[in-house]
Amino acid sequence: MKKLFSLLLVATGSFLSTNAQVTPPLGPPPIPQHATAVELGLGLFIDAIKNNIQTTVLRVNHSIDSMSSSTNVKARLSHSIQVQTPFMAYTTSSQRPNHKYGKIVFKVTYTISGISYHSIPYFDRRLFQDVTIGFSCNQWYTDNGTPMLGVAVEKPMLDEASFGEQALNFFIGNTLTNLVDRKLREIVSGIGGGGSTALPGGKCNCMSLAAGSAPGFTDWSIRFAYVPPKRIETFSNNVTVSLKSIKRLTIIDLPDPVEESINLEFYANHKSIVIPVNRIKAGDEQQLNNAVITMARPGDNDMLVLIGNVTVTAGGETFSNSMLFKKDRNFGIGTHKFIVVRSFIKTPLPGPDGRKPKPYVVYRPHYEITLHVSGDGMGMGGFN
Repeated sequence: MKKLFSLLLVATGSFLSTNAQVTPPLGPPPIPQHATAVELGLGLFIDAIKNNIQTTVLRVNHSIDSMSSSTNVKARLSHSIQVQTPFMAYTTSSQRPNHKYGKIVFKVTYTISGISYHSIPYFDRRLFQDVTIGFSCNQWYTDNGTPMLGVAVEKPMLDEASFGEQALNFFIGNTLTNLVDRKLREIVSGIGGGGSTALPGGKCNCMSLAAGSAPGFTDWSIRFAYVPPKRIETFSNNVTVSLKSIKRLTIIDLPDPVEESINLEFYANHKSIVIPVNRIKAGDEQQLNNAVITMARPGDNDMLVLIGNVTVTAGGETFSNSMLFKKDRNFGIGTHKFIVVRSFIKTPLPGPDGRKPKPYVVYRPHYEITLHVSGDGMGMGGFN
């Protein structure tokens, strides 16, 4: 039976896994050679982050000095920065479509030297912190994509050494560490820290990273452009994903709720619908009426990505899965069984000695969504 079920999944183009899949990024695409691009030098942003870190160190040292009469701690903070090579990264969500973005990571090492407590000297300590700049074309798949900048500041991590004095450990590991984190976040908030800031250049739907040769990557640039999309010259320019039904599969070897209500969130690339499904029991199959997503046909080098998220109303747990189709599979034209796997806690029976084994997590296919992909007016012929 298990073998037959596995063959069914392969035959229908579905895949089953114990963990939701991270789908490849859908875009934005790189800038074509003929396009006119807005180019923003990375040196400006790199220097801004370096200056902000320097300002943070100065302010923290001032705070250490001002607190010394009450803490009896003296110390001096210094820093070094390693700027890693900029690169194009992509988001890694298993529940949403993913996209590409430009990324620069700053590896910051803070040295805490000249440490003394009640005039007794102690050895140096170090803090480590990552600061990341991200460049994106927000909503690139619409006709109004916007160049955006975001800055992420990770909490500093203290080295593993420690002092015999607990009060000094607390000051270094809590007061000083939190001070560095808070001061830097306050300063970088003006350039996208904790959120996103729009960049100049008008709308965009593609972006590229241009490499340079200067030390520290200061002559590199991030480029944004808007290229009017071309309609593909075929009989149909659309693809339609119709969700036909959802079936709750029977779990025979585990306790299974008698009935439950769920929300089904389903994506076809960047378009989505949410469908409430009420009081569905094991073995039940409910028809999904008017559950249709219509979107533009993917380009020949693009793909159709389907993502399904089932959220259980009681408890709020979400279980996900995905499928993807490229041109070589006719963008998925046809009928498919989309399986969503759910995790359960299984408690084994006591052993011969009466001891109770620890519960563990198991995964079972729990929802089966029947869907059909078509090209308008094309039937199974689709986009050939």
